[in-house]
Amino acid sequence: GALAWEMLIGSGYEQDRWLRGVDECVGAWLDTRKDGRGRLEGGLARALGLGRGGRPRGLDVVSLGPGEGGKELRVLQGLLEAEERAGHPLPWIALGLVDVSIPLLLKAARASRGRVARETEGSRVTLLPVCADFEEGPLRFVGRLPTALHEQTEGLRLALLLGNNFGNLRDEEAFVRQKLWHVAREGDFVWIEVGLRPDRLEDEPLYRLTQPGYEETAADTSRRILLQGPYRRWEAALGRPPSTLDMRVWVREDDDSARIPGSINFCHDLTIKEEQRACSMLYSRRYDLEGLTGWLEEHGFAVERIVKVDDSRRRPRVAHLLLRRTSVTGNRLGGLYTITQANVGLLQLESSTISGNGTW
Repeated sequence: GALAWEMLIGSGYEQDRWLRGVDECVGAWLDTRKDGRGRLEGGLARALGLGRGGRPRGLDVVSLGPGEGGKELRVLQGLLEAEERAGHPLPWIALGLVDVSIPLLLKAARASRGRVARETEGSRVTLLPVCADFEEGPLRFVGRLPTALHEQTEGLRLALLLGNNFGNLRDEEAFVRQKLWHVAREGDFVWIEVGLRPDRLEDEPLYRLTQPGYEETAADTSRRILLQGPYRRWEAALGRPPSTLDMRVWVREDDDSARIPGSINFCHDLTIKEEQRACSMLYSRRYDLEGLTGWLEEHGFAVERIVKVDDSRRRPRVAHLLLRRTSVTGNRLGGLYTITQANVGLLQLESSTISGNGTW
């Protein structure tokens, strides 16, 4: 699976453009220059206290699904450079890398550790590579973060979901409620990268895979291997002969797989011919920005900044959103209620009396 992923991003995936997009966001959001009001230009730099005379705060960066870690390495590089410009370091930087692929996780951790060793003493920078399923698992790794320790509660967290990981989730709402609210506390930041819905569906590169009789490229082969790999390993573990497998990509909209307003889902199915059945192996959504930002606001995340990234044909393909966790909002008896950290205990005691929108 790791090999197929590395082949995919290296064959027509325009990875260089997506990396430059991360660099642009890092430069803007960690900008230590001052605006006309004397505040730091970068929202992250301001929150971290990187200005002259500021009170620096420690930072936990938690990347959910970093893959080979190329983008996370750029974020780390930007943090170290922002510290240098500010003239004083943060109390600590912890980089948590959470992925299910051990080979990719090791590659990302080694690259990050090498970067830290070259330019810092390493005492302030901690790497926490964790093999875990952040969508289904219990998130016990959160308890290992410096901000989870009693003496370091003044630190900040930055959760990363880069590379359209958000659009690959099985259920975005369940993930936000059950996982992201646990990782990002009130006041913490979340950085997500998502694929954008094109004005014409035919302009989306994945659209070609929905047409019958398309000619498979090297990137398509890597994508197919990624989908088939888990099933092939399961067959081999049971001693079963290999089945005849096909990949089917089709567009889903306005159903339980694409609930955020304006989004579409290029659903990747694995067809098992002998059993005459198919199973969905991958969701790959594209979002309408207005629908997505409105949905995020309703779920307790204020949109601080948006950066769009074009592909090689100058079409906007990707958007980076910097979010800040606010209070949890919902619908109670037709009105609005707000839940803050202070009254979560009260909510748990009275949960049976709350009539909401089905999200509790």
